[in-house]
Order: sequence, then structure tokens, then C-alpha cells
Amino acid sequence: MKFSTGALAASAAINMAEQKRILNSIKNHPEKQAELAKKEYKRFNLITILIILLVMFPLCIYTITSFINALDNPVYPNGATKEISGHISLYEDTFWYTDSSKKYEFDFKDYNIDDSFEAGENIFIYLDDNNNIVSVAHQTEDYGLFINIILMFAIPIVLLLVHAFVGRKTYAKNWSLYVQWYEKEIEPYRYQENFEDIVANKKYYDVTVNVKDLSIEKQKLYRKYRNRNILYSLLLVLCIILTIYFYIKFEINANSWIGTGIIIIYVIIFYILIDNCDVEMNRIKSGYYDNK
Repeated sequence: MKFSTGALAASAAINMAEQKRILNSIKNHPEKQAELAKKEYKRFNLITILIILLVMFPLCIYTITSFINALDNPVYPNGATKEISGHISLYEDTFWYTDSSKKYEFDFKDYNIDDSFEAGENIFIYLDDNNNIVSVAHQTEDYGLFINIILMFAIPIVLLLVHAFVGRKTYAKNWSLYVQWYEKEIEPYRYQENFEDIVANKKYYDVTVNVKDLSIEKQKLYRKYRNRNILYSLLLVLCIILTIYFYIKFEINANSWIGTGIIIIYVIIFYILIDNCDVEMNRIKSGYYDNK
């Protein structure tokens, strides 16, 4: 996978080898643009690290701490000391729960069960230390935790994407432009025997091209990758939201390595897809394939 100028925020680990080659090229071409690119590369990575350290890590710590605290210090109705799952009976005015394979059943009239409870509904039953019923409640989604987990993922991702987009237009513009020049003027010759001689006298220039100035065929190709980029980005966000929803819906342990592994896998897959689209878009604009 080639170096992406549009998704720089997550590219350091995956594209380290190519970044190193680009930085070596800067050493061999110590002109003004190269030096500016090197400075902006360091600035961009510093901002990325700050987002991770000052936003991502604190959010993760806060969310995990809140979750653990909610488990260790649950809020129960007055007099209750524990919560168990129960059920409204399907055909009788009773509700019940099981404990140690034994079924305990109770009449509605003894516990003020109102008409809001439906037949077959899953409920929460609150007991005191002597296993006496204190109250009964509907099972509801923990939207507070749901929102916190979404924010834990969404805020850093949005910040990194904004950082990548704004960075290549402003405080990392020279780095972005230098990478595009490198991909067009240096990278295609890397495997040739006389590589050093070919690139020795190469001088930087702006290789970018306005999409409107491209041929009709290339404009169509550019729009295809742009639309895919948007689609993959939306699907990534949707997958994260759905995963968090299923975590809460099916009461999956938030510390589950299986669940975490699934998230990591599809994030990597979507990153590769998004990154590939971004690379192709930049190559089309920069005229990279004109040398092919």
C-alpha cells in the first residue's frame, strides 16, 4: 500500500518504510521546499500524538473507569441490595425469576404491577439481603454508557480526520505537496539500477492538478474513488455504532478481547480501503500514472 497524503493521521505505523524513504529524499534534496516539508511532517506528527494523548487516552480512561464504577457501585431503589433478571408470565398475572435452577413466582396484586408491563417482558427485580422483593422495573438500555462509548471512539476519529484534512491544506501543506512530488518524480524509478543518477538532479515543483483540468476519463475515475472513500468512511462509523449497540443490547463485557479484536480488525480493513481510495485520488490529481 502506497503512502497516503489524505489519511496521514493513521499512516505512521503502516507506511513507516516509505515515509523513511521520503525523509531520505529530503536529505538528498536540501532545498527550501524540502526543509519546509520536513518541519511540517514533524509538526503534523506532534499534533497527531497530542490528539491521542490529550483526547483519546483520557476519553478511554474516563469511559472504562465509569463503566467499572457502575459495575462496582450500582444504583438500586431504597432498601434493595441486588438486581436480578425476571420475566412477566405469558398467560397469567404473575412474574417470576429463577435462582439455582429453582423458579420463584409472584402475583401482580401483591407487588403493584401496573398495565405498562407486557406479557413475556423481561424485567429487573430488586431484592433486599433476605431476598424479599423491593420493587420491579422495566429493563431499559443504558444510553449513558452507549453515548460515552460512542464518544470515546467518535471524538478522536473525527479529530484525526479533521486534522488530516485541515493539515494537508494548511500546516502540513508543504509536506503533502512534497509527498505528491516524490511519488511522481522519485518513487517510479526506485527499482532501476541507475536510480541515483536519475534522481540526482530532480528539482521540486508543484505536481498537483485541478480535477476540472483532468480528462473526462480521469474525472470519472477520480469521482469513483471519492465516492468510495465517502462510503467506506460512513460504513466505518456505522460499524462502530452498531458494535457498541450490540455490546449493550446483549450485555457483552466491554473488556472482552474478542469484541475488541473484532473492532480492531474491521477498523484496519476499512482504513486500508479508505487509504487506498485516498492514494488513488491523489495519484490521479498529481499525474502519477502519466509516468506509467
